Amino acid sequence: MNTRKIGRAEDLTGNTYGRLTATSYEASKWVCKCECGNEIKARPSSLKSGNTKSCGCLQKEKASSALTNYFIEYRESKGLAENLSTEDQIQRQHFIKLRPSIMKRDDYTCPLCSTRGCKLQVHHIETWKSTPDKRLDRRNLVTLCVPCHKKAHENNFKTGLDEHLAILLQGYVNEMEVAF
Repeated sequence: MNTRKIGRAEDLTGNTYGRLTATSYEASKWVCKCECGNEIKARPSSLKSGNTKSCGCLQKEKASSALTNYFIEYRESKGLAENLSTEDQIQRQHFIKLRPSIMKRDDYTCPLCSTRGCKLQVHHIETWKSTPDKRLDRRNLVTLCVPCHKKAHENNFKTGLDEHLAILLQGYVNEMEVAF
């Protein structure tokens, strides 16, 4: 470690703190290059104490890892495969982009309870798992409020597709598609 001084500050040039390497000193902060390629400015005390170890990429990796572990545990608890196929991932990205247009088509209203302006989700009338060919079919998607969405899934998990609910929602969706 360097023990030279820059003015009143200790020279940390070239020292590594976690993923950061101090490169230069500006306005009482060290400019540091992160292993990922980003640069940040950090206080010398934060570097030395270990409070600052990266540009933020380390925290993102830890959060991503924790989320991945949670996702795997959740899927295992539901008896689902640990990982999604690449095709599933691509379809999920398309579905995420499709959701706003479904909510707009449905006038941001839950057809089951007529609630408008609450937290909404887009529901697959015929489930994602059972009908892969209908995952992105607008006629298989409907906007539901969170409580109705939970009820719809409770019915699906207990008995498979709830036929009465499916008929009701399918009729609603067909009507909305014509109007849209």
